[in-house]
Parts: sequence; C-alpha cells; structure tokens
Amino acid sequence: MHQTPSVDALQMPYEALAAYWLSIGRLTESKRGKSVLAGEIDGTGEPFIRHVLELMDSGLEHAQVRHLMQAKRGQRLSSLRTAFGLMRIALVGIASGENPRITLVRLAALFAADPIDETKAMSMAQGVADSLGTPGTNQSLLLTVDHTQPPDRLIVKLLFYCLQARRRGKEELHEYLPHRHSPLFGAGLALVADGFDAAFLMDFLSRRQAETLLQARRKMAMSVEMAMAIRKELGYEDVFLIGRSFMP
Repeated sequence: MHQTPSVDALQMPYEALAAYWLSIGRLTESKRGKSVLAGEIDGTGEPFIRHVLELMDSGLEHAQVRHLMQAKRGQRLSSLRTAFGLMRIALVGIASGENPRITLVRLAALFAADPIDETKAMSMAQGVADSLGTPGTNQSLLLTVDHTQPPDRLIVKLLFYCLQARRRGKEELHEYLPHRHSPLFGAGLALVADGFDAAFLMDFLSRRQAETLLQARRKMAMSVEMAMAIRKELGYEDVFLIGRSFMP
C-alpha cells in the first residue's frame, strides 16, 4: 500500500508536493485505482490533503468537488492562521515578561468561546513541567509545539513555555530548542531565548506568518488543481504542467 504519512501541504516544498500528486495520478491510472486511493486516505493524517483525497474518491460532480475543495482550503488556512496567532501571542508574551495568566487570556481571545478552562489549562501546563523529571518520560511528545495540534492542546503547550520562562528565565528556553516544533514557533523560540525584545519579535513573527500562509495558500491551490486534473483523468504530462504553473 502506498502511504505518505508525512505529507503536509504547509511544510513540503512545491516540488515534493507536486511529486506526491503525480504519484497519486499514477496510482489512479491502474485498475486498482479506487482501492489504492482509499488506502491513501487511510494513511494520510494531514486534514487538507486527506479531505481532497476523499473528495476525489467521492461520487459528487466535478463542480461540487472543486467547490468543496476550495471550502476546505479556506477552513484549513483559517485554522493555520489561528495556530500561528497563538504561537505569536505566547512568544511575544514571553519576550515582554508578561504574566502567563494575562497571556492565557490573550490566547483565549482568538476564539468565540474559551477552548479550555483557565484553571484546567494552568493545571495541565504545570503537569507538563512536573512530568519532565519523571524517568522514561517522552519529552518530545510533551514539548513539541506544532500547527497540527488541536487548540486546547496547543494552548497548554504554549502556556508551559510561558511558565518556564517566568520561573527559570528566558535564556533557559535554549534547552527546549532541539525538540520538533512548527518552523514559526521554533524560529521565534530561538529569538526569545537569545534575548530579542518583544517589538522585534512581533515584527519578525508577523512577517514570517504572512509569508508562510501565502506559500500554504499557493500550495493548496496547486493541490486542488492537480487533484481535479487527476479526477478528470488528464494525462501525466498535463497534470505535471499544472503543477509547474504554481512552482516558483
């Protein structure tokens, strides 16, 4: 079974993402196309890519499929914008020496309703800190900050970093840099640990977020067009031409 669990429309280069869709096109040309596509859906965790695959495998009309792919693209970009906004608020709060409780209120303000109770969030963030000293603890699992995490979980992770910086000092955050992080958070955390001030950090993160979302928007648009071409049974060269049209 062909599975690509690491497929991610945000972080993959254009060429790698185009190659992924070309491989999907090759698979669907075979007589086993339907079953292979179903297997690919099962092995794909990235929400946008998975939904596009599901729509490709559906019995809906092409026009409706395209509309729904675009709708999912908009929803996913909105979720990414929120995740990056949470990271930016937390990092700027750390850089400015803000009280973590105030930072938590700012994080919750990005939602129509609090994604997690304040007391619960504080307790869980403290639980992360307490677990670090437990033998056998998977520290990467505890400390990873990623744009794919649900809002409540992401807030707890970010609050942990706010509390640690408050108690131990910003420079101590260096020890958490080796853990896997969203590129935006990883870059910001390094700057915070190196002592960059809040104003500089806000400007840096805002610019990086805007460029990251722009690239994600374009790569998702490429995915929609290539997926639709595959669904319409266009040839390999035509699908590849569509992909190249989006590449820098």
